[in-house]
Amino acid sequence: MKQRPGEGKKRASRPVGPAPPKPWAKAGDLAYNTEMGHWRGAVGRVPPPGARSGPAVGLFLALLFLPALGGCGEPGMVFGERWIAAGGEKIRVDVAFTPAQHERGLKFRRRLKDDEGMIFVYDRPVRHAFWMKDTRIPLSIAFLDPAGRILDIQDMASFDTTPHFSPAWYRYALEMNQGWFGRNNIKVGDVIVVE
Repeated sequence: MKQRPGEGKKRASRPVGPAPPKPWAKAGDLAYNTEMGHWRGAVGRVPPPGARSGPAVGLFLALLFLPALGGCGEPGMVFGERWIAAGGEKIRVDVAFTPAQHERGLKFRRRLKDDEGMIFVYDRPVRHAFWMKDTRIPLSIAFLDPAGRILDIQDMASFDTTPHFSPAWYRYALEMNQGWFGRNNIKVGDVIVVE
């Protein structure tokens, strides 16, 4: 019996269901590709479809997430750099956006200038704990909601492995030298502004 062309061959079946998720960590109008290590939606590109944020929040996020040239971090780990205003004070912060940057944070740093800190940015509200393992600088941490409003401020001792939780879901965490918030009269309810 003679086979016709195409007979006896199995056809490749098409997958059923939704497409697998893309490796993009979304943050407002920007997105960071966790596999490829680059940004989408930044510097003159159109925001991704369905991105929902008001102009003030979009500007806040755009200024916060755009990586700066020459971000200062420890060797082997590059952080973005931003200036922010808090209670009339202007401070320079490193921006930790990726999970690797979140994990590294201010570990192994020997010193931190009084007007410097680090802001941890998450793509959605979280309840992660912070600890001070391998961190020699005593710090204060402020947990911020999506609009930059301070939800809680806590002091953290050097090398302490006690977990520090926010009492509410937060989107950003700002670490400064211990006592910085009190010395600058910055308290719960104040808003941190990115310039």
